[in-house]
Amino acid sequence: MRQGETRTKIRKRAQILAAAERVFFTHGYDRTSVNELRREAGVSKGTIYAYFDSKEALFRALCDEIHDRVFVGLINTHPTEESDREWLLRFGIAFACLMTGEPAIAAGRTVIAVADRMSELCEAFFESGFQRGLAILTQFLSDRETIPGLDVPHAARSLLELFLSGIHRERLLGLMSEQDAHAQVPETVARAIAIACRRT
Repeated sequence: MRQGETRTKIRKRAQILAAAERVFFTHGYDRTSVNELRREAGVSKGTIYAYFDSKEALFRALCDEIHDRVFVGLINTHPTEESDREWLLRFGIAFACLMTGEPAIAAGRTVIAVADRMSELCEAFFESGFQRGLAILTQFLSDRETIPGLDVPHAARSLLELFLSGIHRERLLGLMSEQDAHAQVPETVARAIAIACRRT
């Protein structure tokens, strides 16, 4: 495949995903049709199916793309000049801002609306977001022995929950704006790290 063709395919895929984000999060998963998606993207139905096998596959890809925006910069990155606590603070803020940001919240609400009959969609969303963050944090804590004397997988899960510390729930329920949530994130994450790293 020529380089120009590759760039065209990348742009076209991004165009479809951008349209999917607007349509899915405005109308919900059930009320979104492939016809609506193709109209919003300005492409044919055949073009959409050339990139994604189904509406579900497109939604899964959208969730992955939303989570990739933050995680791509956090995987296997631990600068030598950065202390463990500095990395945890940077990771925690990025993770919490991702999970409470409007795209992830809209995706979460969309998934919850179909959870009773599309558990595999919920599982895919969970794996590309929370579970992915959990894997990164678990590996870091295991490698660095940052939190002494604790079961690392359980410690990592608890720490991620502390990073969100009620903010995520309020965002899902529409009780807090994205701006207010993100204003609270740095202090919330710093407090979570202080609690987790305290030696008993």
